[in-house]
Amino acid sequence: MIISCKQNQCSAPPKYYCKCNDLQTFLCSSHVTQHLDENEGPEHSIQSMYKTLPIEKKNYIIEQCSIISEGFKEIEITLSTSFQEAINILNEQKTALIKYFREKKESLQHIIDKVTNENKEIAVPGLEIHEPYQLNCLSFLKNLTDKIAYETGEFTQKIQSYSKEILENKEIFGEFLDFTGNANLDEHLYGFKKGTKTFIEFNTLTLSINRKDLNVEMNQGSLACLCQIPNKKLLYLGGYEPNVFPAYIIDLKTFHVENFKNTRDRAVTIPTYYNDFVYFFGGLKIHIFIFVINITLLQKNGLIWLIFQKVLSVMYVHFLAKTILFCQTIQEQTYLSIIFYQTNMKF
Repeated sequence: MIISCKQNQCSAPPKYYCKCNDLQTFLCSSHVTQHLDENEGPEHSIQSMYKTLPIEKKNYIIEQCSIISEGFKEIEITLSTSFQEAINILNEQKTALIKYFREKKESLQHIIDKVTNENKEIAVPGLEIHEPYQLNCLSFLKNLTDKIAYETGEFTQKIQSYSKEILENKEIFGEFLDFTGNANLDEHLYGFKKGTKTFIEFNTLTLSINRKDLNVEMNQGSLACLCQIPNKKLLYLGGYEPNVFPAYIIDLKTFHVENFKNTRDRAVTIPTYYNDFVYFFGGLKIHIFIFVINITLLQKNGLIWLIFQKVLSVMYVHFLAKTILFCQTIQEQTYLSIIFYQTNMKF
């Protein structure tokens, strides 16, 4: 994916992107201010396109991209060889058939000329013109030609279909992925050791565990709600046995903790960060609410907001959960129930 500045067809490499529409607007340093001046409104959110990598992730990305690049080379060679072999075979058959029909037409023209100019036909045994044979030969060739035309059409349609699938394949850095702007966790796994204030990070690249005691208000439970938010921070809320009410924003670089007491008890659900909001649905409590990143807590009544293909669990007696899969258009604030089924849940 080649990313370029969208302002006036600028060729400078972009450093920022703006989330003012569904498709991010990429901007170089020279055109950020111009973009804001020309498109006034509160919907703009200029963010840096790049972030500094830890060394282990840097090496991992280089290794994975190198592996994929080598794979692309092999696939490209295979495709090129396959196409060239098919082209060579088709050209050979085309040349042979053109030669065949040219010779047949020359023979027929010779007969026409002999009959027209000299009023004579060949009389050598075995070389006479037999009309039934000529008609049968024509029918035979026409039948084979129709088969070749059909098979060629089928072949080219299949090739075009397969090629289209390749060309429409999502790019490595496709716009449908936005790990830092719309993800639960974009890198490692986090949580507290149950019954303690010990924060645990599981490094998914080195497969190692790091522990650190944090300045949280009380010992933490299990199955808490957590998701990553911008600026390398983690929103951590609730817990189970003990049921923990406070919410925390944990800086994953410095491990500084911000405490927020005015929150609801929540556990056994996965929040989702989207467009400067964190959405919580279901879990051990059926309330549905939005936690705004500027630390305002809102209770949503009436219309329910749901995230794309998000699971909402409503708990009943004996821990029977009715689980619903929804698909929602957030801008329209509407949703569609896709799947409804029942499952027994144990905690």
